[in-house]
Amino acid sequence: MSDMSVSFSDPKNPDATIPIVKGIDLTIEPGEVFGLVGESGSGKSVTALATMGLLDPRTAHIDGSIRLQGDELLGGSTGRGANRSLRGSRVSMVFQEPMTALDPVFTIGSQLTETLRAHTRISAKEAKKRSIDMLDSVGIVDPAARFHSYPHELSGGMRQRVVIAIALLCGPELLIADEPTTAVDATVQLQLLDLIREACEATGTSVLFITHDLGVVSHICDRMATMYAGEIVETGDVSAVLSAPQHPYTAALLGALPRPETRGTTLTTIPGRVPVPGTEPEGCWFADRCAFAMDECRDSHPPLATGPNGSLTRCARIDAIAPDLASAAGIGVPAAAHSGGRP
Repeated sequence: MSDMSVSFSDPKNPDATIPIVKGIDLTIEPGEVFGLVGESGSGKSVTALATMGLLDPRTAHIDGSIRLQGDELLGGSTGRGANRSLRGSRVSMVFQEPMTALDPVFTIGSQLTETLRAHTRISAKEAKKRSIDMLDSVGIVDPAARFHSYPHELSGGMRQRVVIAIALLCGPELLIADEPTTAVDATVQLQLLDLIREACEATGTSVLFITHDLGVVSHICDRMATMYAGEIVETGDVSAVLSAPQHPYTAALLGALPRPETRGTTLTTIPGRVPVPGTEPEGCWFADRCAFAMDECRDSHPPLATGPNGSLTRCARIDAIAPDLASAAGIGVPAAAHSGGRP
């Protein structure tokens, strides 16, 4: 996506709009897992829904460009992101709560086969076979029997596996995973992360992985971007960003992670809140919450520029504060090592 912005109609003023996502630039390579992180209110899910074409066109206004293998998603008849013919086939999404993503009145099998037959010309018999095979590939025990189960008959982890199966069923080019492991325990979380990673490596599917958990990012993602107040404030390779963050917000998120050495102490928090959309200050939008902010940070809004470690960062003082950010992030060993991630 290039310079992609999303705004919503102001309920208090029908002639005005409120900017939510501002000028996002992202490129995800085939087979790559790209992490999008930030606290609630940063604009992560709105970015995903805009790409999927799931925002209400009566209230949402999308500008910029979203391209899938060269095809413009915002330039079609709807201009609203991926349309119905693309959703489920070329672009799929795994939502964070499987009980709301699955229809409770239809069996698992009917939801799988409906997705498959909506995008491919195959018989009901072949659709059933491919659906059962997909359930087996995502680790569902006795998939032929579970094919006839209703969502409420499955555990939370199994329901999320079904949601992943539906998303992967048609071999999408892009998979958007919006905090897909939030509702499951740690053991199942690791299994689901490995499942997504392995499935996409096998098919070359690109993944936009949305999460607030930097430990998950270190485990599954190749590159990452940190979002704050609707814009990207840092982006780069996961190993570079997590071992040497180049923006105070990324460093603050890392510093708030619980670690074995901090057991028994009060966890670090980030003071303040994300600015209300439409009320962002003139300078750096993180300045009021930043431990390194100076008067110059409030004068003008910084652009994305290359930091000392090669990552892009939206910080005007990065050259002066880079040595201090690792300490603020609590980094004494590589981030992937202390967060349980892959090296």
